[in-house]
Amino acid sequence: MKEHGDRQRCDRSQEAIRHIVGVAGGEQHGCGISDCSTVTDKSDVGQLVKDLRFKKGPVFRLVKVMVEKLNFVMPPQDGAHLKDRFRQALLGHP
Repeated sequence: MKEHGDRQRCDRSQEAIRHIVGVAGGEQHGCGISDCSTVTDKSDVGQLVKDLRFKKGPVFRLVKVMVEKLNFVMPPQDGAHLKDRFRQALLGHP
C-alpha cells in the first residue's frame, strides 16, 4: 500500500513541476523558458548533459527516474563502535 502512496505523491509533484514550467499539455512557455522537454530514457542522458552545458539561455529538462525499493540496512547499535567510528572520522585515528 505504501508503494501506491509514494507513486501518487510522485505523480502530484510531477504535475506541479509541469504546471510551473508549462510543459503540461504540450505548452512549453511557462516561466519564460522556451527550451523545455522531458527525459524518460537512459539513452537521452548524454544529450541532456550537452544541452545543459552548451545551450544558451534557460533550459529545463524534466527527468523521469524509476522508483525502486532498496534493502533497508540497520545502523550499528553498539555505543563503543559508534564512538570509535565518529572519533576516527573526525580526528583520523581511533
